[in-house]
Amino acid sequence: WDVTMVWNLVDFGLAFYRSRQESNKVLMAQLEYERLRQIMVVDITKQYWKAIVSKMALQKSMEIVDKALEQQA
Repeated sequence: WDVTMVWNLVDFGLAFYRSRQESNKVLMAQLEYERLRQIMVVDITKQYWKAIVSKMALQKSMEIVDKALEQQA
């Protein structure tokens, strides 16, 4: 064994771990993207149902106001 072979082994080890680290960074970025996508889908769904409920509440309240005005008359 000479110094060149030892240096090559150390260099290979460092390159291998750097490669794994970069691969993990890419995986983390993909997981973060998926998480944000899921959060957006949930938020959109919540807002949709909130709008539907608000629309229904407005219609019901208008019916109540109409009935109240009829009774007053």
